[in-house]
Amino acid sequence: MWYTDGAAVFNSSNLSVWPLILTINELPFSERYKKGNILVPAIWCGPVKPHVYILLKPVYPDLLKVKKGIPINVFKKVENIVRGIIIVGTADLRARALMLNLVAHNGECGCQKCFQPGEGRVGCPLVRVFPFQPNNMASRNDKHFAKDGLYATSLRKAYMGVKGPTLLSQLSLFPIRGTGLDEMHMIFGGCGKTLAKLILSEEKKKPSVQHF
Repeated sequence: MWYTDGAAVFNSSNLSVWPLILTINELPFSERYKKGNILVPAIWCGPVKPHVYILLKPVYPDLLKVKKGIPINVFKKVENIVRGIIIVGTADLRARALMLNLVAHNGECGCQKCFQPGEGRVGCPLVRVFPFQPNNMASRNDKHFAKDGLYATSLRKAYMGVKGPTLLSQLSLFPIRGTGLDEMHMIFGGCGKTLAKLILSEEKKKPSVQHF
């Protein structure tokens, strides 16, 4: 499983650190997230967030070798082929867009799971809202994702929210299906929290898009 996010280094500087964190699924859950079992194959430090190519390029050859299989001698007698592949991952909105090479969440077709373009909020165009469109609910899948990435490369601009191919596609079987939504921001600190306040609040206010 992969995870990444940016963290500020100093309060007085815009310098941030982006570690790439990997965990081993085959380890028992009680051991999986212990400090000694967490892998940090890459760290980016800079004033802006890195491009996915820059973050993954240094470790891509090694991760690709592990995906294809590496021979390991067990007790110096039996040689086994050990393989490893990235099956799932998650991050917040900004980091997911980075890893999947998608436009930001406030960009056109910025949703990871569907193709709805969204629209700018009246009076605040930098905020993008996604009105419910029952006749336009097509889901984004891995096949569409790969095809749109190649087409975006030929156009030299984003297409259907995809800015181009990502190295993650070469390391993961299902980059879209295998990238989960971040429950901390989506549920406990984001839309779920806001909806709970609107539903349970004693204040009689008519909900509107401005609440979001």
